[in-house]
Amino acid sequence: MLEHRLTTSAPLARGSLWPAILALAWPMMLSAVLAGVLQNGQVWVLGRDGSDSRALYLLSMLQPYFLLFIAFMEGLAVTNQVFSARSARQWPRRRVWHSTLWLILAGAAATAILAPAASLLARHAPTMAGADMREVWRALPWYLGSLLPLLCFEIVNAGLRGQGRTLPGLALSLSAACLNLACCYALFAYGGLGFEAIVAANALSYGVFCLPLAWILRRAVRDGEAGPAAAFRARLLAILLDAGLPVFLTIVVAFASSAVVFPALAGLSGDNSVAFLLVIKLRMLFVIPAVALGSAVAILANQRLEGDPEGRGGLLREGLLLVACVYLALTALAWWQQHALIDLLSRSAGVRAAGYQLMQWLLPTFFLTALSTMLQTLLEQLGRGKQVLLATLALELGLAAAILLAIAQARALDWVLGCMLVCALLYAAVFLREFFRLARTPSEARHDA
Repeated sequence: MLEHRLTTSAPLARGSLWPAILALAWPMMLSAVLAGVLQNGQVWVLGRDGSDSRALYLLSMLQPYFLLFIAFMEGLAVTNQVFSARSARQWPRRRVWHSTLWLILAGAAATAILAPAASLLARHAPTMAGADMREVWRALPWYLGSLLPLLCFEIVNAGLRGQGRTLPGLALSLSAACLNLACCYALFAYGGLGFEAIVAANALSYGVFCLPLAWILRRAVRDGEAGPAAAFRARLLAILLDAGLPVFLTIVVAFASSAVVFPALAGLSGDNSVAFLLVIKLRMLFVIPAVALGSAVAILANQRLEGDPEGRGGLLREGLLLVACVYLALTALAWWQQHALIDLLSRSAGVRAAGYQLMQWLLPTFFLTALSTMLQTLLEQLGRGKQVLLATLALELGLAAAILLAIAQARALDWVLGCMLVCALLYAAVFLREFFRLARTPSEARHDA
């Protein structure tokens, strides 16, 4: 199997780089698509007959906390993926199982802290921005508790990805998503549950399929050496601080910026705001392959941190070339079909007209954002997470300030879109600079204790 060959000690030949990257990336792409389908599917289930507005209200009000949970989960998962990838050849492999358990415990402990925090909020902060939050605070610990099996699943899956095994996670992700939607539908439509249907479906689906995934990971690493416990703890902590923590903070910064910018843009005009949201959703779907490709290149590079700096540099450059070629083709296709894409998402003539205008400005950002996202994913997993965090903080704050200033001064929409295009160019330029520095000296991405 190709997955097995990827983790052997033989160096990758130049001609095999693209197939090797794609072999690791495509299951991660499909898993990301499944996650999006699951989230939209739950919304469809709760809103299918309009009989329980409370369920949809709670789900919508809990989305900011869900995004923060995802940021925390991604930080832990990236930590385990990097540790596992470096353990494929360099470090004692059995410690991957121990790192998985430790990170799961850290996630469970952090989530458990939220229960008393939510109780305090319900007692002392019953309203927020004029909205009654008491029911939201009461539902928060149950909702996040139901996501703990998802956190466990993703951390275990990250350990397998680091070993070069992406297919088991894809198969079990598909199974968990199907079971989740089936349980949610049955409990909501026939079981008489409201929002609690989401809680039960989340806990059951990923709780069931996390166990076989953990068994697969255990079997994959049990024949390796364990190594000194002190070295294991030092390496895991170093990766958590250098990769996991910046990933978490980067997502939080981007989320906070979006929470300010999107409502401000929505105030420009009705048709423009709807069209803007549609274009942004298209771009979010567009960059899913870039995340998977960046992660695949990072896994292969982390597996080869020792002994072949020229080969690692070649791998990084070939990965960048692959993403550039793929997204040049995809962006050209999106340009050719831009009107059809907007027409597919809206039947309103006003929204369509606004969407055509927005696509003229934002289509270049499809390519630039995909390239930046791939580079960000790669850099975060190869020891440059702090640089990514600082760049994201500066650029997101600058973009938010520019857009808010433009709106305050009643500037035209074209000026706001120009700010977004300039920001996308700056992201690509900053991350490309860091990437080429890393490609020239890939040995910097080390965490040996």
